[in-house]
Amino acid sequence: MISALILSISIAAFCRLGVSYWRAILLGVASEPVSDEIRAAASVETERVTGRDFRALASLHSLTLEGAGGLGLVGLYYRVAAAIGYVGSRIPAIAQWTEGETTLCAQYVAVQVERRLRAGLALSESMGSY
Repeated sequence: MISALILSISIAAFCRLGVSYWRAILLGVASEPVSDEIRAAASVETERVTGRDFRALASLHSLTLEGAGGLGLVGLYYRVAAAIGYVGSRIPAIAQWTEGETTLCAQYVAVQVERRLRAGLALSESMGSY
């Protein structure tokens, strides 16, 4: 019985560590700047990307190299955070948390689009030199 309890606590701690690690990677990528070209391509009219821009950026992402595979966990996380925000929209703390998390997801996607476009340009330039 005690060993099952220890195993359960260990699995829960490992899962929490995994989520924290994944979120740290998400934050690290999302902290990079997004160019004006990417914001213009996604029709982002503000200086900063927000959670409301996620769908436009996801559409743009699907057009990039290897982007047709989707966004994986980031897309799922965005949908979960948006659903929590929809349910708890009348509670200011939840609304603020939701806005921050959906913005984080949108910023991540914008940076990924930027990276993929730059990689595609570098590839086409290197192919042109042969």
